[in-house]
Amino acid sequence: MSKFDSYIAFTRFGNGASPELAKLSEVGTQTWLISQLTKYEILAPKLTSEQALTNIFLYRKEKRRVDQSPDTNEAQQTLKETRRSLLTRSHQLTEQVLLQSIHTEQPIQARLLDFFSNHFSVSNSNFNMRSIAPTLEVEAIAPHLDGFFSDMLVSVTKHPAMLYYLNNENSIGANSKIGLRRKTRGINENLGREILELHTLGVNSGYSQKDVQALSKGLTGWTIGGKKQGEHIGFMFRANAHEPDEQTLLGVRYPEARRNSPQQAIDMLIDLAQNKKTAMHLSYKLAKHFISDNPPQKLVQAMSASWMKSKGHIPTVMKALIEHPESWSVNAQKFKTPREFVISICRASQLGNIKPELVKTLEILGQAPFSSGSPAGFSDNAKDWASASSIMNRIEWAEHIAGQVKLPPIEVAKIALGNLLQVNTEKQIARAESKRQSLAMLFMSPEFLRR
Repeated sequence: MSKFDSYIAFTRFGNGASPELAKLSEVGTQTWLISQLTKYEILAPKLTSEQALTNIFLYRKEKRRVDQSPDTNEAQQTLKETRRSLLTRSHQLTEQVLLQSIHTEQPIQARLLDFFSNHFSVSNSNFNMRSIAPTLEVEAIAPHLDGFFSDMLVSVTKHPAMLYYLNNENSIGANSKIGLRRKTRGINENLGREILELHTLGVNSGYSQKDVQALSKGLTGWTIGGKKQGEHIGFMFRANAHEPDEQTLLGVRYPEARRNSPQQAIDMLIDLAQNKKTAMHLSYKLAKHFISDNPPQKLVQAMSASWMKSKGHIPTVMKALIEHPESWSVNAQKFKTPREFVISICRASQLGNIKPELVKTLEILGQAPFSSGSPAGFSDNAKDWASASSIMNRIEWAEHIAGQVKLPPIEVAKIALGNLLQVNTEKQIARAESKRQSLAMLFMSPEFLRR
């Protein structure tokens, strides 16, 4: 183990060093990282998808009533207050997840949650999504970080936020009972296409339009319940909307499941999760996220082999990443995203409730949660975060946040970088005209901006 390994572990695999976690380096960095690959739970979430859906349905009902009400001024004001209250709860949950990533003793799991949340990207492009988007990562992603990717994939695909975002809640099979009665084709291919292109196999992996159609047909009837009295609020399989008969995906036949069962599509998703191309696609993305914009092929192959052997067991794949020598180069090869930049500053400086708050800060820096605007999520390439305007925004924010730090600059530098702190940066910190300027120089130093 080199003298740099403990800080590489903190910055490359976690979200930056902190005083408490630095003490754990004595157990061995790889052992410490692997020990974190256990259950990661978002503590006391302030909002569930069931609560969000209940609020959405009640808001719709109230809006219909208000639209028909003669007392428009008072009613409209009440409706605005209701809407504001719903969005506030969603905002609080997003803030809570960010705060936990600062204070957690499982930083590698916090980073994995961020990775998979971006991998299964949803955007808060309308009221429904703004209300429910944060519950996706809390309910469908975090609970499976210590398990199998197949379980995560099924859970994410079933989640109301994903069903809303990719318009599957109204996808109806043309030959289903509802489809035949309406005499119109109602299959929506958005979800099926993104599962193949983004969530599993990857673009240019050899699947065809027929495969997209087969998976999309299997997903018909996957909808959101609770709109009608007595319905379960949340995922619901509506058999009357499901396209009947056998489907063939990637040359494999999937028989129609028994009535009132979504098993046909579940079987498809499980097989996709354990496919060799999925193993390679996800291993590449994980290696790219943690190690380098151009990850070593030997590392990706080792992770992919681990994926196939373990059937996509996420901790096993991460163990292959952690234990591979290509993961421990002293040269930092990743440029921090705004989220990584902010969280690493907060961890090293022992900051929690900053001003402006975390969500607003990330909005200023160009990476507000759930705002990528695309199912592909935010970019993981340095060139997309290192433009002149982006750097200027970071400089301005670094100068601002420096005024909220209580610790001496050199202490923050030692916590954040340890042996990675360059002599030139240390001199600049010491010669700065003020504490604020000194901290801003640290936060904008090359070794701090990269991990």
